[in-house]
Amino acid sequence: MGVLFYQFAIAPVLSLFFFLVPLLILGLMVRYLRENVDRLLYEKFGKYPYYFLAAIGTPLHEASHLLACLIFNHRIKKFSLFSPGKDGRLGYVEHSFDSGSVYQRLGCLFIGFAPMIGGLAVLFLLISLFDLNFKVPGVNSLPFSWENFPENLEKTGLQLLDATIAIYQSFQGRPWMWLLFLVLALGIGSHMFP
Repeated sequence: MGVLFYQFAIAPVLSLFFFLVPLLILGLMVRYLRENVDRLLYEKFGKYPYYFLAAIGTPLHEASHLLACLIFNHRIKKFSLFSPGKDGRLGYVEHSFDSGSVYQRLGCLFIGFAPMIGGLAVLFLLISLFDLNFKVPGVNSLPFSWENFPENLEKTGLQLLDATIAIYQSFQGRPWMWLLFLVLALGIGSHMFP
């Protein structure tokens, strides 16, 4: 009886806990970093570069929320893909759902994560559209472990730098495309997190 209770009651709760807690911590870290990067960009370069990048990424962010709302049958009250407000809000999707529906309640989780999925999908599409065929020797996977963290972080940083150089070199003879890709990737990447 005790084994069955553990398998069907305790093990699923523990699995969910060990899956969701790291995601929550990662989400909070990303949010903290993003808010500080946005603040620095706004303070150092003013509102126009900030809003220019936001005008690229925010509509995709809000459209991802909107699409997920539709998939999970939420009622859309109103939305704006891009309308900067004095409160700092760049866009919004107001929706409601039936709290008695497990499907619609589960949808809230996916609606929250939708901008990351949509942003990654569009970034992969951009890589395909810009025909970026680059290979970086030694960057099959990024080395991450808590052992020797400073050395691993340095190695990862160098590999990311190598990857950036390889992307740039794939644009040889098309410098305007490098700039366009960079602006689109920055706009989308900086606004794809919840």
